[in-house]
Amino acid sequence: MMSRHWPQIVHTVDHHQLLVSVIHADPGPDGFLLGGDGIGDGAQDALIDWATPLRGPLLYDLACFAVITAPAGPHVARWFTEGYAAQMPQIGPQLAHLDCLVKARWLANAIYFSSRIERGIKRGSDSPTANHDGLAAAYAGMTASG
Repeated sequence: MMSRHWPQIVHTVDHHQLLVSVIHADPGPDGFLLGGDGIGDGAQDALIDWATPLRGPLLYDLACFAVITAPAGPHVARWFTEGYAAQMPQIGPQLAHLDCLVKARWLANAIYFSSRIERGIKRGSDSPTANHDGLAAAYAGMTASG
């Protein structure tokens, strides 16, 4: 699976000259500190928990959020993506390639869960099948059309 998707991901980033910068690489809903009601209170929202930053395509953070929030439905990722694009309009035309980066995140998840299964790591979840469930979800995400 990796051999089929990875060249496509690299080609997309290169060929379409996707914006590259420092990315969070694992933003999920619990990774945001919301500063207040946003009505002139001076509080600011923030993306926190920068434990895994790296340099990569900005779309990867949007893809990560889409994968992490997939169980809640696509409207959550759409809301996040629209807000991101409103703050950074130059990413708008690149959103056409978001699905490719979503595949990259599913690929990262597959590697993560495969490694946990291989090493017998079970902590972090009450479910004895959490790693196998995560790997199955990653496979489904990588093989989904769209």
